[in-house]
Amino acid sequence: MRAIRDAAGCLCVYLLSPTGGVVQNDRYNIHISVGDEAHALFTTQSATKVYRMPEGCADQVIWIEVGRDAVFEFVPDTVILFADAELR
Repeated sequence: MRAIRDAAGCLCVYLLSPTGGVVQNDRYNIHISVGDEAHALFTTQSATKVYRMPEGCADQVIWIEVGRDAVFEFVPDTVILFADAELR
């Protein structure tokens, strides 16, 4: 979703997913870069469901770079792990 600027000037970014959740063999690579003197907030649209993975796992890697004198707020919603879920 495109960034939305709030009344305080913070750019708010929501990670949107059209899927029902994380399943076996999913791979998520997220790279966030916040420029110098910027103010940004990153969040998700709702809780993330991680489903049963009888023969594997799912991976998520997040890289965050924050510039000089910048403010970054990282506020994802809850992760719900079902039985036999494996998220690395």
